[in-house]
Amino acid sequence: SDIQYNTTENPALIGTYKGKHRITFNVWSKLYKKELIDGLEFIPKIHFEDYPFTYAVLSRKPKTISTNTKLYFYRRNSNSISNQQENPQRIKDYHTGITYIYNIYNTKELKKELLVLKSNLIPSILKQQLKRCEKGNFENKNKMYKAFAEELIDLQSKGLIQFKGHKLLHYLMYKFLMKQYGELS
Repeated sequence: SDIQYNTTENPALIGTYKGKHRITFNVWSKLYKKELIDGLEFIPKIHFEDYPFTYAVLSRKPKTISTNTKLYFYRRNSNSISNQQENPQRIKDYHTGITYIYNIYNTKELKKELLVLKSNLIPSILKQQLKRCEKGNFENKNKMYKAFAEELIDLQSKGLIQFKGHKLLHYLMYKFLMKQYGELS
């Protein structure tokens, strides 16, 4: 059968798109020209290093072809990093990744792309972070919420938290956490 695909010259604008030709975070599902990734490195010693690297590549506005055709088999590993117990360091690692992306996209040339990330990528990541906090075991939960609140306060200071893109309940929870933990600092 024919492979259906989508082509774009600015993948950062569809990098958070939820359709059938969406671009995912993980690097293992992509093929890159060597010149495109020259000079880019993964952030050392963090979990979930894929998404900052992927968005660094997308910021270079490469011609991108995406397909929803299954071209590989993925085997779930119950011992993988993504299946480990939630902890405060994982919250901090995601914050490191968002800060890395923000520093790349916070330019005049990438202003439009930053707005798309602000209304699509950031809400998606914060929703995942909130779920991580909720899944934390009893002894870690408070530390996780505190790390998450510190992240929220930092993102708000960068202008990255806005109502658009968030579910009302999540947005109100973020405001509550910033107030609650901001007063404890």
